[in-house]
Order: sequence, then structure tokens, then C-alpha cells
Amino acid sequence: MSHCRGFTLVEVLIAMLLGSAALGLLTTTMGAVLRRADSAGNHLEAMTGLARLAEQLRRDVHQASSAQAVSEMHKPDFLKLEGPGGVSLAYHECPGGVLRESVRDEVITARERFALPGLEVAHWKAATVPGEQVVLELDRQAAMGTSSGAQGRFTISANLGANLPNGGAP
Repeated sequence: MSHCRGFTLVEVLIAMLLGSAALGLLTTTMGAVLRRADSAGNHLEAMTGLARLAEQLRRDVHQASSAQAVSEMHKPDFLKLEGPGGVSLAYHECPGGVLRESVRDEVITARERFALPGLEVAHWKAATVPGEQVVLELDRQAAMGTSSGAQGRFTISANLGANLPNGGAP
């Protein structure tokens, strides 16, 4: 007599339950990994934009002959630099970053946006005399559910007119 042994209904249900639990754990873990990857991507984008902004701002400030910080209602609005050859540069805060505009004869000749996700302009400090420092301070706000270590302040500073003949100290 041949006796075929199969799985009982209880065994199949237990296997399905264990499989469902493993799949649920995998889904939760993958969701957390993807959120971390997105957060790391945003952080990398902000730091890359910050490095590009710092390099360009320092270059512009070193070539400028004057700087003026214009703010309205206690909120930093923009930084205006007067450069050589009648070119003026304006740095504006825009959603998600900072916008740099080059203006000649009241016409915008170039525009560049520096993406700074999670950062906002906290303070512009302008210099009036070559050699004084022009300062841009940016604040990082901690996202919901992250540690307070994600907060911070970034400062970019440069000496006004450092590259001008008889300019400020480099």
C-alpha cells in the first residue's frame, strides 16, 4: 500500500505566515534604506551646491570694489557687489538655494542657481572698504525625525577687493 504524505493545512498556513512576516520585514527595511539614501542624496546636493557657491562668492567678492546688503522686514534679501567694468552682481535667496545674477547696464547678462536643499540664508554682511570681510551665513534646519546634529550654520567669508590693485589683504 502506497502512502503519499503531503502537507497539512496547518503546515501550509504556518509557512504562509512566516513568508508574510519575512516579506513585511523586508519591505520595512527597504523603505528605511530608501529614505536614508534620499536624505544622503539631498545632503550631498546641498554640500556640493554650498562648495560651488562658496568658490564663486569668494571670487566675486575678491574682484568687487563695493558690497551692499539689502534687506527688507528683518529678512536678508540680497547682496549686491559692484565689480570691474560696470558689472554688478546680485546674490538673491530663492526657494531651495541662492541665485546669482550678473547685471550690466541694467540688463541681466548671466544667471546661475546654486541648489541648497535644507539650507536658508540667515545673514548677509557687506563690507564698504576694501579688505573688510563680506559674510554669508546659511542655516541648516533639522528635518523631521532626524537628530539635532543635522542642524548647523555654515559661514562663507571673503575679503572685499582682495584682487584689485591696491586692494585688501588676500
